Amino acid sequence: MTTHKDGWMLSRREFAAVPALVVGAAAGALAQRALLTAGEVIDRIKANLGVPWRGGPTDTFKSGDVDTPIAGIAATVMSTFDVIKRAAAARKNMVITHEPTYWLGNDDVRSFTNDALYQKKLQFIRDNNIVVWRFHDHLHARQPDMSAVGLADAIGWSKYQSKDDPRVYVLPRLSLRDLAKEVSLRDLAKEVGTNGSLYRVAKPIVNVSRAPNDWQTFDIIQHAPTCSNGALTSPGDITLIHNGVLVLDRAVPRVRNDQCQPGMTEMSGPIMLQDHEANGPMTVMRFRNIWFRPLTPTK
Repeated sequence: MTTHKDGWMLSRREFAAVPALVVGAAAGALAQRALLTAGEVIDRIKANLGVPWRGGPTDTFKSGDVDTPIAGIAATVMSTFDVIKRAAAARKNMVITHEPTYWLGNDDVRSFTNDALYQKKLQFIRDNNIVVWRFHDHLHARQPDMSAVGLADAIGWSKYQSKDDPRVYVLPRLSLRDLAKEVSLRDLAKEVGTNGSLYRVAKPIVNVSRAPNDWQTFDIIQHAPTCSNGALTSPGDITLIHNGVLVLDRAVPRVRNDQCQPGMTEMSGPIMLQDHEANGPMTVMRFRNIWFRPLTPTK
């Protein structure tokens, strides 16, 4: 789990299925001692699962050693190469995945051990000391099925759950287009409100937030919006390097056309540092080492 107060904001496709109470029991234990090993994390998951552990070839370690000390945990529906890279960048050396890491049902790699993509992914996992553990069969064995509960909660459908059958959700009448729009907007609002995002516009490529009370670094490169004859000609763009990692690559902000005044060719304004409002989350914000350098115009 991330140490940032807003949480790790990956997409619902990647993260919806893992139950908070199970992973939370494992991740919460990290605060009780220096570091848990991978084996101890899984022991805590088993102890808090609520159903007997049946064993089998599916819910097992797919890479790494059970004695590896765990600095952080990333939970995902599928441990794609991209997800594993993002976990490594965020200093999370354990990935708990719902679906296979190596594409086949039980990660049987015997038929493609010489495949270039497999070898590249495997080498990255080894080079970064990533432990991958699959959590599938026993997750579905819980009643109710926590993957369904997690998805319903993520898209706001929990209130529609049938009292007669927990697997059924009775939705109000609406078109498929409106349904897709509702889910999409909910997903967007969650992903672009996290640390490193351009609020309600673009989510960060990766969450590299440091622990609370640790200083964060933000290097922001902005190309200003431009105007001609009182009309917007370009909204400009913003690039963000957060803690030394590129997290926004020329993201395009929302700029109103009426902000262009007659005679204006380029928008400018003050630099403002924002803290949360009085009725918002209780946080302590500090700023230091702030410097500004105008970009040299290029043709």
